[in-house]
Amino acid sequence: MAWLYRLKRDLDQDSKTVGESLARPSISSVNYFQDTTIISSLDDVDLLVRPPQQIADRLLEDYFQAVHPEFPIIGKEAFMGQYQSFYSNNNVRVGKRWVAVLNLVLAVAARLSEVAQRQPQGNFTDHVAYFARAWRLSIGDIALLNHPSLEQVQVEGLAAFYLLSTGQVNRFA
Repeated sequence: MAWLYRLKRDLDQDSKTVGESLARPSISSVNYFQDTTIISSLDDVDLLVRPPQQIADRLLEDYFQAVHPEFPIIGKEAFMGQYQSFYSNNNVRVGKRWVAVLNLVLAVAARLSEVAQRQPQGNFTDHVAYFARAWRLSIGDIALLNHPSLEQVQVEGLAAFYLLSTGQVNRFA
């Protein structure tokens, strides 16, 4: 309902600036989705940065409580085992796509925190930074030409879900 109010407000503001002209914008000229806005690209994002484990734990808990039951894109047990290894041992080597999946899960959870208007803890709840990191780790490559993998399907599913949550519904079209 809030978007209808904003739409009416935007149309009323446009009609005031147009004046007495007959060129009043119609409701069909306003796009609810943000497909025309530019996604902030963070080219200088550090691919190796990870949030402190307590923040990552909270975001993962939020994701698995709110998103995973309805959209089980990743296997929870296998993912959590890899996650525990990733945080408990700094020498563990993980693939770029797994780190991309982790960042996308964190991006979706951070977006959920933003929508729920929870208090952010530091700059590790910035969903755009998580998404940019994931993009650079996997989707930025020519993924369509690589051999298909379960992780790539998870990356694309989570990225589509994240973009949908930010109003960018036609980015994967």
